[in-house]
Amino acid sequence: MDKINLIAPTEKKVLKAALSEESNQVKFAKKLYALLYQDVDLRLRFNQFATCLHRIEAAKWTIQTFFLFMVYPDKYLFMKPTTTRNAAAAFSFDLKYKKDLNWRSYRNLLAFGKYVADELEKVGGNLQPQDMIDVQSFMWSIAQGRLV
Repeated sequence: MDKINLIAPTEKKVLKAALSEESNQVKFAKKLYALLYQDVDLRLRFNQFATCLHRIEAAKWTIQTFFLFMVYPDKYLFMKPTTTRNAAAAFSFDLKYKKDLNWRSYRNLLAFGKYVADELEKVGGNLQPQDMIDVQSFMWSIAQGRLV
């Protein structure tokens, strides 16, 4: 995770500090495994992982959404709050964003990602997304004003 720049250095430090305690390592590993691989409703898995991050004092959107995005880039998006909110605003899409980790905001992020993917699909050509990494990249470009 040190070589990936999706998560800010300060947030990496928060997670690293939380995982310096062995009891937190076990909690984190179990909930991360469940989030990624359990055959249970995503909402439940998302909320259980969020609760774990709160308990180990590492509740950040980037940490919450990083692992799903990295393991399943064809289905899930990464939440970098300011950038994501700026992209949503460019599309007049209401994420119902809250600073605290919550299913509603993430569910809306996934809906936003699907909306963007569908719109890019309509345009076709070089903008046709292959996965959510392409959608995420487009959203970030919009948020940064690169395509405006």
